[in-house]
Amino acid sequence: MFHVNHKLRFSDGRIIADFIANAVGLPFLAPYLPHYGDGRSFKKGVNFAVGGATALNDDFFDKKGIKLVAKNISLDVQLKWFKEFLPLMCSSKEGSTMCMEPSRYVQWDGVHLTEAAYRNIATGLLGGKYTNPPFTETCSLLEPIGNLE
Repeated sequence: MFHVNHKLRFSDGRIIADFIANAVGLPFLAPYLPHYGDGRSFKKGVNFAVGGATALNDDFFDKKGIKLVAKNISLDVQLKWFKEFLPLMCSSKEGSTMCMEPSRYVQWDGVHLTEAAYRNIATGLLGGKYTNPPFTETCSLLEPIGNLE
């Protein structure tokens, strides 16, 4: 999936969210830009990041006489995409639905975490994926919980 010889790319294609998803066994987030409006499902999340994007919009660079090599997708643009996308995930538009399987997906509606998300977080914190040593080794109150995974 990720190429060793990357050409015209800022990285091998992965972003921080991909590394986190990989570490906890979740699928990678679908990119928003090339798939918006094509019927693709974003039930498992969405990635608004664009390689080479800046926090500042084009006006800033134009006023300073700075020519950007690539098209600038500023933070303002990415926030606009998020605001357009949010109603689709919050069931405020006709035809949109909330997550009906909270044990399988990590978000109810694109904003609120589900049982699956909290289970992954708790397992990581208590079982040691995110703590060293694991809480279960340092806190005798947690021993009755048993095997977390």
